[in-house]
Parts: sequence; C-alpha cells; structure tokens
Amino acid sequence: MRHERWIVKRPKRILVAEDEIPFRRTAVEALRDRLFHVEEASDGDEAWRLFRRHQYDAVLTDIRMPGMDGLTLLDKIHETNPGTPVMVVTAFGSLDTAVEALRRGARDYVTKPCDLDELCFRVERMVNERLAEQSLVALQKDTRAELFDRIVGESPLMRETFRLIEKVAPTTSTVLIVGESGTGKELVAREIHRRSGLDRFVPVNCGAIPENLLESELFGHRKGAFTGATANKEGLFRLADQGTLFLDEVGELPLALQVKLLRALDSGEVQPVGAPGPVKASPRVLAATNRNLQRGIEEGWFREDLYYRLNVIEIKIPPLRERTEDIPALVEHFIRRFAKRTRKPIRGITQEALSLLQTYPWRGNVRELENVIERAVILSDGNRITVADLPAGFDSPEPVSEQELCDLRTAVMRFERDLILKTIRRMGGDKKAAAGALGIGLSSLYRKLETPV
Repeated sequence: MRHERWIVKRPKRILVAEDEIPFRRTAVEALRDRLFHVEEASDGDEAWRLFRRHQYDAVLTDIRMPGMDGLTLLDKIHETNPGTPVMVVTAFGSLDTAVEALRRGARDYVTKPCDLDELCFRVERMVNERLAEQSLVALQKDTRAELFDRIVGESPLMRETFRLIEKVAPTTSTVLIVGESGTGKELVAREIHRRSGLDRFVPVNCGAIPENLLESELFGHRKGAFTGATANKEGLFRLADQGTLFLDEVGELPLALQVKLLRALDSGEVQPVGAPGPVKASPRVLAATNRNLQRGIEEGWFREDLYYRLNVIEIKIPPLRERTEDIPALVEHFIRRFAKRTRKPIRGITQEALSLLQTYPWRGNVRELENVIERAVILSDGNRITVADLPAGFDSPEPVSEQELCDLRTAVMRFERDLILKTIRRMGGDKKAAAGALGIGLSSLYRKLETPV
C-alpha cells in the first residue's frame, strides 16, 4: 500500500522494542531509510532502561516479549511521559489485546505480518500528530504570554482569572468585575473586549461624572433638552453600539439612573434626554466596582434587579496581598517598562529589596507597586534596584494599626470570611457550590459574608 509521505523536518528518535529479530531488523531498517534515528531493544526491560535514559518522539513495541511485556511498558511510559505516542505490535488475530492497548493509551496498533510502507507511514503520522499537538500547546502558551504582558500573574488565583476571561470573552453576556482599587479591573475589561472581536471599547467612570450630567453622557440628549444643550449628542451607549461599554465604578450610579440602565440592558434601547422616543443601542456591557453591591442592596443604595442583570458572570480580581507570589514577575515587568521609558540600564532588583516588597501590605495593590517601581527606576544609580531606592518605611516593619488588633472572636470571623471568599472564587462565583464545599448551608454562608468584621 502506498501513501503520500508526511514530512519530518529533522530526524526524530524512535524506540523499537521487539523480541523477534527478523521483524525488528526489517522494521528498524525501514524506519532508518525514512531518516528516523532508531534505537532498538530485544525485550521490555531493555526498552524501559533506554526510555528512562533518553527522550523519544515515539515508541513501537511488541505486546508479547520476555520479561516486561508491551502493555506494562506502555503503562510505565505513560506514567513517566504521557505525551510520548506509543504504537503496539500484535500477532494476527489478537484484536482484543490491541483494543486493550488502545484503552490504556496507545496511539495506534499494527498486526504482524504487516506491510513496511504501511508501518512507516503510521509511525510518521503518529510523530507528526505529536508535533502538531506540541505546536498547539506552544501557540496557547504564546497567547497566554501575550495576555500576561498586560495582566501579569502566575498564581492560582490569577490563573482562575485568566480562565474566566477566556471563557466569557467570546460571549455577549454582561460581566461584573469586582476588586479593590488598583487591582486592574479595567485591564481585565480591555482583555475581555480584545478577545471578543467586537468593534470598539468605550470606557466611562461612573464616579467621575457629575450626577446631573450622567444621564446625558450615557444616553445622549437632543438640542434644547436643557440649558447648554446647543446640539444633539450621541450618548456612550450609542457610541459603543456593537462594541463594548465599560461601566467603571458602577456602584456610584444614583438610583434613578440605575432604573434607566436596567431598562436599557433589558430592551436594547435608550431614551436620549429630550428625545420623543427610544433609539436602538446594543453594546456588550462590562461593569466594575470596588464596592460591596450585595451590601448596597441591603442598605438601599443599589438595585437588586440591576445587580443580577449585571452579574451574569462575576470575575473577582484578588488583591495583591493575596497573591504575593506574583510580585517578582510584576516587579520584573515594571522594571522592563520603566527602564525602557527612562532609557536607564536597570536589569533587576536585589533579593533584599524584593523580599521587602513581598512582605509589604500593598493597600493600593498593583497600582501602588507600579508607582514604587517607577520611582525606584528613576532614582536608582546602578543597574539593579536596591533597598535605598525604595520609599521610606520599606526597610522597617510596618507597625500594626489599631484596626488590625482584634480579639480572638473577630480574628476567627475574619478567617471564616476570607476562606468563604476564596472558596467562592475557586467555585467560579457559585455560592451554593462553595457552601457545599465548606460543609455549611447557603444561608449560613450569606450570613457570615454579611456580618461586619
């Protein structure tokens, strides 16, 4: 049987384990003719010794051999290096054995006697499939690295954030991004938009616009609608139509405007101030807040129906103090950025200075760290940031504040609250699942979250 040849760009190392000398020799010669680097073993034990010493791109093994059989060798290979493709060779009529090998992870099988062209083609195909898988993994790493260039972090908490970004980006669902000031909520929103393929990204800080102008900014107005309205104006909803509207600090919206925002989200229409009727506007809405909106519902300053409309998917960005293992990568990222910007030959940071940064509480989160590194780069006279380049106070432990001192009951309540929040994040925001994982009722979970500490 003839097949179109698969191209192998460089010699690949193949291990052939076969106790029958004639078959082993002809198979090895045929594979070498096709420019494979082939090593051979006469039984399973010898093959296992070779596999442990070298890296192979594929393994061809007989099932029945003296000593260690092919299925045992297959199991050991997959325990040690599950990515290595294995093809098993079985006698004619032993289909059950071949099926068992496939069930245990073999990539392919052939029966003896077999056509050598067919054997070599299938080995080549197996190797090239493995190369394609490795290329895909590399591409995914490159894509993730591209994301890390904007949002830096390798901690489990940030990996969960990246996973959610990748999941929600291609959808049109509203997303609520929650986190303290300085954690990077807008970066997350921009990354979701970048991966969505939508046309434009329109950000608005709801807390930075005077209340009497907010409705006009969001929904637009018609000429003469109020004093100073000398021309028609498209609102941000219309500007972001078919794109992404990012409502930063959505918890600052007044209640009257929350009603109109909810109506716009539900209907896909907005009512410009002074207009005779609504106009179409259907942006994808991302919202962010550093406030506790559930507490806002209880206290009456945030609408419950709007909360659930915005919170289809929640992405919680952890504060920097909960992911201190990311600080070295963040420091390196900021040093590269500011060294390039200031054209200074700074290449790194001393271990002593880095240790101080890792123990600092970072109430301003990543934004505060960024400012500290920018200052240090500007002031540094060497090629590495030292303790002397850090702001005053970093070289001595920060005193414990009165608020941080507490009795045992308060400390336990804080621990419970932190554990619940971490479990909710681990469960992708599913509070019912988090309650089950913690072994408490859902009502108990809400009560512990709502209790002030």
